[in-house]
Amino acid sequence: MPKSNLEFVLIGLRWDGSQYGKYFYFDMDISAFMLDGTDKLINPSDFIFYNNLKDRNDAIIHSGDNRNGSNNGCNNDSETIVVDFSKIPDEIKKIAICVSIHDSEIRYSNFGQVSDAYVRIVQLADENDKKGTPILLFDLSNEFSAESALVVAEFCRNGGKWDCTAVSRGVNGGLEGICSLFGADI
Repeated sequence: MPKSNLEFVLIGLRWDGSQYGKYFYFDMDISAFMLDGTDKLINPSDFIFYNNLKDRNDAIIHSGDNRNGSNNGCNNDSETIVVDFSKIPDEIKKIAICVSIHDSEIRYSNFGQVSDAYVRIVQLADENDKKGTPILLFDLSNEFSAESALVVAEFCRNGGKWDCTAVSRGVNGGLEGICSLFGADI
């Protein structure tokens, strides 16, 4: 059942950055795509990820790239995205929240190989709220053991309100695969 009438949310990604194989660690990334009514990106700045930390209206803010899973003081999250729905332009009808494993195709990696990996979505009372009320929690290690990229949730405009719905859609090709869904370039 969707959670409705959202104003501020925090999406947190956490994973254990334990070494994978002999030479590298898991590097996971959270991203947001601001989409029109056809599920396509309107403006390149509406793809928020490690190389673009905010959209053109400062409605969605990314905490920055974390390459090793440490929590950076972000409430035990390794990477976060905060959304202020009052700043979302009218032409945006949906926001897709995605998670991917960096270089998963090269390293043959998937979420089942990562320890303590989850995405959480919490509703915030206002822009100063640091704790929030939980909406959704995805255990990536257990529930998505074969995937390396996921659309985990969508925020959809419903009249003047925003709803949050769990999606859990696996995508091949890592972040590039997700980008191709929405007409975005890395």
